[in-house]
Amino acid sequence: MVFLSRKNLFVTLAVTLMSTMPMAAWAFIPPSQFIIKGMTAKRSGLKSARIQAVVYRLDAAGKPTEHRFKETTSYDAATRVLRSIATDDSGRELYRLERKLQSTAANHPMGEKVDELLLALYPEGLTGSLVRLGLPIRSDADLMTLKNEEERRQAEGTQLLRWKSTFAWVIGRPSARNPERPVSQLWVEKDSFLPLRLILPSSANSSGGKLEWSFESYRYFREIPFPRQVTWLQEDRPRIRVETQDVQVNGPLPELKVPEFVTGFTEAGNEASSGVRDLIQSHYEWIR
Repeated sequence: MVFLSRKNLFVTLAVTLMSTMPMAAWAFIPPSQFIIKGMTAKRSGLKSARIQAVVYRLDAAGKPTEHRFKETTSYDAATRVLRSIATDDSGRELYRLERKLQSTAANHPMGEKVDELLLALYPEGLTGSLVRLGLPIRSDADLMTLKNEEERRQAEGTQLLRWKSTFAWVIGRPSARNPERPVSQLWVEKDSFLPLRLILPSSANSSGGKLEWSFESYRYFREIPFPRQVTWLQEDRPRIRVETQDVQVNGPLPELKVPEFVTGFTEAGNEASSGVRDLIQSHYEWIR
């Protein structure tokens, strides 16, 4: 029989405890600005993209309904101009949208923020957009003004949590006084630096509701990652799903050179069912 001294017993218990603790309890947490830089670095080679997708309205169980449309979105990284066209199954144009990402407009639709999350190349511009959404992202200069590492970590509110089958860096931490109340959060996959979830408090619901965007099943196109599926949830209920069919990266985009491109419903779009029109409007407000 082997007897351990009190000191050796303490060390043995400490090592055993650490080995059984959740990874999130003791892993190194990188600065929030480092996480944003890691995200944008994944698409540093992006010059242009054409994204073809199908957009569905979801029922209460999260299943696609009969309301759907096809979407082709073209984006030029140099000019930051994005154009999107919604069509029906026969190819008739229903709606057109043109916007410039990271513009200086006073009111940014939420859809622009989601596009920036997936397409923006420069961490400074993306950081500004995310900060305006309430995310506690601190620059290196901001952190250096604080006294110690503990103050820096508290200022950022960044943590490591499990999401489904992976670990994610989470920027944004619930209040200790009201942990159940939603706060702005960005979940980024730990190893790949790909965005997994964006969560925002619902301003329309003072009781503490939330809005959420989930990004799943990434695929790489010429080394540029895009999620195969984007889902928008309201109060934890799935509302809209975008399923990416194909992505063409760094190819010619003649559709961006068309001089006359007016945002709004076409004649065919005005004749579409109210369910499809409502879906188009919601999609371009909240996702695209």
